[in-house]
Amino acid sequence: MSDVSRFHDEVIVWLNELSMTNDGDWRLYATVSNITTVGFTMHLDAGRDTTLFSARASWIAYPSDKADVVSGAYSTNDVRTADPPQLTTSGRIAFPPESFVHSPTVLFAINSLEIDHRENLQIKATVDSLSSKGMTWHLDGGGDTKVYSMGASYIAFA
Repeated sequence: MSDVSRFHDEVIVWLNELSMTNDGDWRLYATVSNITTVGFTMHLDAGRDTTLFSARASWIAYPSDKADVVSGAYSTNDVRTADPPQLTTSGRIAFPPESFVHSPTVLFAINSLEIDHRENLQIKATVDSLSSKGMTWHLDGGGDTKVYSMGASYIAFA
């Protein structure tokens, strides 16, 4: 029998597939809302002039009081404006004090993007400088990609 007091009230979401035209800029956002004891609503929304054929996302849900687990999201918008677009952007995430004794395992992936459609679409998300205290994230384009903004979700666990 499940304990309803420990419902999954933290949900993180990542993009894992997308198909869009190149008639307009590539803008896609994966979010969740209406988190309850029995589910949540996932949103895969195309922005402004984006023609979206299909998109898929993966998700992880867990109780917010779960020990040794921290999750969240970060974005290029946290550290810079969208205009002018930039090829590389990084920032630092500080884990709450005493969350981890050792460096945790971290899973992360892109959850949103705003990219100029007139160039190639080459993007990547990486992390480094991982410790028990935090990590440095990187959301980058490649080649001639013009990144207006990108975001990612992460979950860190011991």
